[in-house]
Amino acid sequence: MMRNILKAAFIVIAILAISCDKSEDLSSKDLVGSWYLESVTYGGQPQGLSSCAKQSNIVFTETEYTKTEYAGIDGGLCSETHKKIGTYTTSGSKVLVKYKEGNNETVPTISISGKTLTLSLVKEQGDKNMPLVMTFVKR
Repeated sequence: MMRNILKAAFIVIAILAISCDKSEDLSSKDLVGSWYLESVTYGGQPQGLSSCAKQSNIVFTETEYTKTEYAGIDGGLCSETHKKIGTYTTSGSKVLVKYKEGNNETVPTISISGKTLTLSLVKEQGDKNMPLVMTFVKR
């Protein structure tokens, strides 16, 4: 009896491990909506965020990507500082963004897992390349 229980437990664990390891293909319906900034790391160091900065968001429609950044201090002035608009496609678990003309900035790598979206890119700082990772949650 104990052997059967152990066998059943191992089978369940194996099935869970296989299903969790399987990468899911994204579709636009997984992305459509508003994603709000939750955390930022720059050069591997966590960055403090004001409540104003946490208003920064990414909005996906069926075909368009809009990233809006806010800056300011808690209890003070909060304003939109930057807006990027483009189109996107999905490839496996990645989102490929193409900015509209006139914007030659680095295109980010975007991945999604559940209700968490991670945007990664490398910024040049002097002679160093610094990784920037921004995490957003869907609301």
